[in-house]
Amino acid sequence: MIAALADTLARLDAAEAYCSVVAGPPSDDRWVAVAALRTDTTTLHGWFEQLVASGHPPDVAGSFLAGWLAEVIVRPVATSLQHERRTWPLDPDRLWLHHHADGWFDGIAIVAGRAALRRLLAADAVDVLAPLFAAVRALAPFGQRGMWGATADALASGAAYGAFRAGRATADAFGDAMALVDDMVVAGAPRLTRPTPLAVSCRHGTLIASRKGTCCLWYKLSSADGEQRYCLSCPLRDDDDQRRGFAEWLDTQSPGAAPG
Repeated sequence: MIAALADTLARLDAAEAYCSVVAGPPSDDRWVAVAALRTDTTTLHGWFEQLVASGHPPDVAGSFLAGWLAEVIVRPVATSLQHERRTWPLDPDRLWLHHHADGWFDGIAIVAGRAALRRLLAADAVDVLAPLFAAVRALAPFGQRGMWGATADALASGAAYGAFRAGRATADAFGDAMALVDDMVVAGAPRLTRPTPLAVSCRHGTLIASRKGTCCLWYKLSSADGEQRYCLSCPLRDDDDQRRGFAEWLDTQSPGAAPG
């Protein structure tokens, strides 16, 4: 994800004649954090006075300064959306501007690390899912805590199996999924029961599988007996039986078969 963003910014930078578009922390003292501009107007005031002193009437100076700020912050990401179908967080803590000696801006640096992108994804997920879950709850006697728990289960199982298929560390993938779940709770998702990692030994070594935190109630439709009533990752299943089941299934799978 981070590499893809850096590639996008490099293409934008190559196509831009008057403004550099940089991935990562800025490199010299003419870079100013957008967050600092929002909390302390001293720098903005200095830029404004510089324009006035160079012959701009105050209203013109204000017009130019506001326009330059809007252009350098918004135009690159709008161009990325138009041409690349990609955006980045307009997070003041992650944006830096480069001030030209003549008063305008000739650079923007986007410090969008994995955590910043994850927080943006979490907020978007909560915004999309919350009204849908509320509508389902109005129809069915199944609580929203269970719905959000099922979301966490899906993220964890998908991450762990995807990592296995791509030949990556399953434990790291499970941890990344839980970090996303944590950010979703911060963004407004209600209290939920998280899945737990389950160490499984199989022919590929010891891998992490995801044990659900929330039962999907599939057992109510099952005609099987005993442990077979429950899906393989069900929290109601016996631990040892679950490990055996995962090991048998993983023995039939091949890692490295999905794109990395």
